[in-house]
Amino acid sequence: MLSCDLREALRDYVAGRLALEALEDWLAPRLPSLCRQPDSDDCNAAAAIEHGLAQLSDGLISEEDFRGSLAAMLREYASVAVSWNPPQQDITGSASVPDWTWTSITMAPLAAHWMQWPGGCTALAVGWR
Repeated sequence: MLSCDLREALRDYVAGRLALEALEDWLAPRLPSLCRQPDSDDCNAAAAIEHGLAQLSDGLISEEDFRGSLAAMLREYASVAVSWNPPQQDITGSASVPDWTWTSITMAPLAAHWMQWPGGCTALAVGWR
């Protein structure tokens, strides 16, 4: 699972809201924190971005190809793991928890929970009740 900040930066670049140079400037100071755990999704994504930037710099790929590879990476890491479950009861509504907001909708036998953390990172969890 990619961190919210990395996912947002990639999404902004792929959508054309962030220039290539701005992506490089954003990534460079964050590499040590992204790679604290060498086998993490963030570190693997950062390594793939750095590799793509090197290929782009050497003229081996076009910026369009690079942007496409980052779009594919976003699709690969599209799923989000959720480790908190609200109480199991038949409710429809919203609640605020100190750091994030969740909305729960239950329709037997499925339950969907939409969560939003500060800074705009969101997740949708759907599961069997």
